[in-house]
Amino acid sequence: MNIFVNLKKEFIFFVFLIKKELKSILKQSYFYISGAFFVLFCGFIHFFSQKFFSLDVGSSSLSQFFLGMPYISILVVPTLVMNTWNFQNDVFESLPVSITKNVLSKFISISILFLLILIFTLPIVFFTNAFGEISLASVFTGYFVIFLYGCCVISLCLFVFSFFQNKAVGFFVAAILLALIDTIHFLPIYVNLPSSISFLCRNLSVSWHFDAASKGILDSRDCFFYIILIFLFCVLTIFHIKSKKKGKFFKEVLFYPVISILLLVNLNLYYTRIDLTTEKQFSLSKETKSTLKELSSPIEITYYLSNDLEKIYPQVRDVKDFLYQLSYENNLVSVKTVDPKDKGLDASLARLGITSQQIQSTEENRTSVSSVFSSILIETNGKYETLPFVLGTSELEYNLLTRIKKLTSNFQMEVLILIGNELSLNNEYSYVEPWFESAGFKTRQVLARDLETITVAPNQCLLVLGSSELTLNDAVSIETYLQYGGKALFAVSPNTVDIISSWTATNLEFDPIIDMLSTWGFTIGNQIIQDISNFRIQMYGTTDDNQIDYNNLLYVNYPFWIVTLPQFTNFDSIITENFSRFESYWASPISIKKVGEGEYTPLVYTTQQAWLQAPYSIVESEAFVTAPFSSANSKPSNVDYGQYLIAATYKGNLPSYFLTNGIENTKITVFSDQYFPSVMIKNTNSPNNLNFLVTNCIYLTDNEYLINIKNKGYSNTSLYKITDMAEFNEMKKTTIFCCMILIPLIILGIFFAQLILRKITISKIGNKK
Repeated sequence: MNIFVNLKKEFIFFVFLIKKELKSILKQSYFYISGAFFVLFCGFIHFFSQKFFSLDVGSSSLSQFFLGMPYISILVVPTLVMNTWNFQNDVFESLPVSITKNVLSKFISISILFLLILIFTLPIVFFTNAFGEISLASVFTGYFVIFLYGCCVISLCLFVFSFFQNKAVGFFVAAILLALIDTIHFLPIYVNLPSSISFLCRNLSVSWHFDAASKGILDSRDCFFYIILIFLFCVLTIFHIKSKKKGKFFKEVLFYPVISILLLVNLNLYYTRIDLTTEKQFSLSKETKSTLKELSSPIEITYYLSNDLEKIYPQVRDVKDFLYQLSYENNLVSVKTVDPKDKGLDASLARLGITSQQIQSTEENRTSVSSVFSSILIETNGKYETLPFVLGTSELEYNLLTRIKKLTSNFQMEVLILIGNELSLNNEYSYVEPWFESAGFKTRQVLARDLETITVAPNQCLLVLGSSELTLNDAVSIETYLQYGGKALFAVSPNTVDIISSWTATNLEFDPIIDMLSTWGFTIGNQIIQDISNFRIQMYGTTDDNQIDYNNLLYVNYPFWIVTLPQFTNFDSIITENFSRFESYWASPISIKKVGEGEYTPLVYTTQQAWLQAPYSIVESEAFVTAPFSSANSKPSNVDYGQYLIAATYKGNLPSYFLTNGIENTKITVFSDQYFPSVMIKNTNSPNNLNFLVTNCIYLTDNEYLINIKNKGYSNTSLYKITDMAEFNEMKKTTIFCCMILIPLIILGIFFAQLILRKITISKIGNKK
């Protein structure tokens, strides 16, 4: 019983010491100045350095927000620590306080204050969420790991300052050490180091130990890395002060660094990762686990990873960790990591279709270009599949699962591609086949007449790109394919555009495919949609004699290139529930009339501020006025604005268009844009359209579960929540005022308030005397 009483007394006394330290620091102006500076710096990095308020590149991702904190800590943490040793002059000389309690009370009190400063940065997160989606998991893990980092560098600074009587010298040494720790991961990039030294630099790096936390993962290797160092530096500080006071060296202090080094070295042997993301993005899905459990023969997975690449990208650790999860699920799966450069495997990998990628590196203090690999080879029973280049876990599980299913159960999705306009699969649609193949699809180009003799296979769908060159007989062939059980995606429009040069649009008087879709309930209007949410194109101006002026680069909002926003998609559809955005080129409006015995599902809309240009509505001699610099394409004031559908899907039975019998149990998707997967995507430099195309085809092949797996890595970081520019600018001003002005002023105001209160209290005491 006496033990518990003594422990309670010790605890109460220890709390008293912590409170004393807190009161001492809170009386000093440097804490408030440091806190205000910390918040200002974090706000500047997040809102201005990243160009947060730019609609083109602005992102709600908080990774750089958290990664900026260690850099400002180079100045803030030594400032918080440097005066602590002066506070013992009156308290610790008069009280029997042990050195251990002394050091720990300082460490805990400064850690509490560092946590308080972190709390003052929460408004930045709050206002970020007002503009775009944030991941609560990454917010929690980010703050947790940054707090651990803060505690670690606080313990390091306590150790450093225990060596110096001169505070300026101690501050300089501590700041230099923190700067080294925060930037050491850059060293292997610019200096050719041995693998062991590069490994050490990575493991001392903040970036490497924060990468997982920025994604919403709690990794025991990162957490225990900081915890071990916190323990080590606190112990070293205690022993160093004991040595100074007693004038002798304690040999047992050598035991702690040795143990700490052994623990740090073995962190990679035994670890756990807690995936806190909503969709368990970095964990195996039920479908993958089920597939692995059903394996009957061994699978060998080789991850070809260049050491030069591992020096630069911490994301490759996620790839390795994910691959090893497969082996943990079934002993028949073996995983190994190989550096092709060490084994001289370049030629062998090239024969497998695996080629290196080029990155900039430094060798012998000279900048050069290195060839690197980050490729996966899956082998079983003499067959193999490859993932040529992988940098992160986005779509990694999808790609692994489809390849494993193909090797073990002959699972194969196939898309039949029918080009129905004057364009070519090898030229204008040159991205389509490679993108499908990278997603695990088998592709086959067909003619319309081939569809009447093709045997419809499971996991197969038809893709119709354009319809201006298709005849009534071709429409009948497509209908026959659907009657046999096929599914189809139609990317068609009643207007053709010269996408190579003039962008001139022409209206078609009759299109049998458009007419057939109308019979099935999808009426595509002959107008072209224009929208205020559009792509900003770069174009050169012209001289007085109509020659291209290469010195006059202009930016033009082109309303025919519609950028659809996430809030105007159907989140109830599996196709679009994880949809970021979609770039449409000269799309037409779709209206739906229910004629079939099934379900029509709208997918993508324009904004509510879109308008239509009808054929010959502006100039009698031209079907459409589509020139980027034409004043006719600016937002008009005398038209009716509306919201228009540009993509929809249907599942069920359909009436016949030409044949006698109707179509039973089919799926079709309709896009009113035949150019969205064309080479036009080079202008927007976005993979969204091709990803959307693949997702729709996965849906049409009845593999909806693969869509969830494919989109697990999806993260919409666009600033989509505020679409009205006036409202956006008003919120921008509010955000800057609150985060960059009001919060720092509140921090400084607290100091002046408590200073005034302290003076009033002293004055009252003096009056009483």
